[in-house]
Amino acid sequence: MYRGFGNMLSSMLIVWMIPIVLIVIIIIGVIMIANNKQNHTKNRHNPALDILNERFAKGEIDEEEYLKKKKVIGDDK
Repeated sequence: MYRGFGNMLSSMLIVWMIPIVLIVIIIIGVIMIANNKQNHTKNRHNPALDILNERFAKGEIDEEEYLKKKKVIGDDK
């Protein structure tokens, strides 16, 4: 039996929704991968900074020298 435009409209809606949902899933995946890489580079262990922190804690270098060397190492946190 012919049901009119209602059945055709629902079929068209499904046809258009599938690619939209797939695009949204891909975008979310790309964002999650980018954030993961960003967090990984932020959490890298820097042995030079560990040594510098240890020397500062022991009093071998003063604050001015510590900050100067920390900037050279590249950790401006």
